[in-house]
Amino acid sequence: MLKKFVDLGVSDELSTERAQVVRLTNIIAGIPLIAYFFYIGYGFFFGQWFSIALSGTMVILTLVAIALNAIQYYAAGKVVLFFLNSLSIALTYYVFSVDYLVLTSFFPVIFCYPIFFSWSRERLAFLLSAGFTTVFLLGSFLAPRFVLYEVLLEPEVAQKSNFFHIILSFLLTALVALAIAKNRRNTYAKLVLEREKAESAWKELKMAQDRLVESEKMASLGLLTA
Repeated sequence: MLKKFVDLGVSDELSTERAQVVRLTNIIAGIPLIAYFFYIGYGFFFGQWFSIALSGTMVILTLVAIALNAIQYYAAGKVVLFFLNSLSIALTYYVFSVDYLVLTSFFPVIFCYPIFFSWSRERLAFLLSAGFTTVFLLGSFLAPRFVLYEVLLEPEVAQKSNFFHIILSFLLTALVALAIAKNRRNTYAKLVLEREKAESAWKELKMAQDRLVESEKMASLGLLTA
């Protein structure tokens, strides 16, 4: 089941490196679902419907991003993925009475940019995604808060929420880093295996050519002797 999820969107036409990036995108898309489902439970526990609605929307958008990846709209899936994660962090800060520590959740998002995008093939997608993240991050410092809606938290709950966001952001960053490291190891192993197969095939072809040349020489020698 997990392998099928990770392999969504992977086709035989993709190079090993691109196929591994597709797998990594699926993995990274799935990791924040842990936080979103936590916030849905958090909303039910504290009676905060906004948290439930926001997290539920993020789950739906994450599934849209994964679906786009599965049908090989890789760049579009990445744009949706980075947009929704940046938006969820900004909305959390705009609406809930928490401090700037919430914005540490941008760390794992920014951490993914150098790994996810191919500048030569996905330049526009990279610029759109980076633009969304930059706007939401800077807007968190510049735009006024609680304009449309406000969720007031008790001081103790707000303090726990701030602490949780710090722990969650570093935990997600660690999970992303582990996923990237494992992905790179798998990519290297696959490339080594492909190279060994190519070298083996080349040796077999060379041996076949040598046998053919030897056969032709023997046949020519036989004709001369006759």
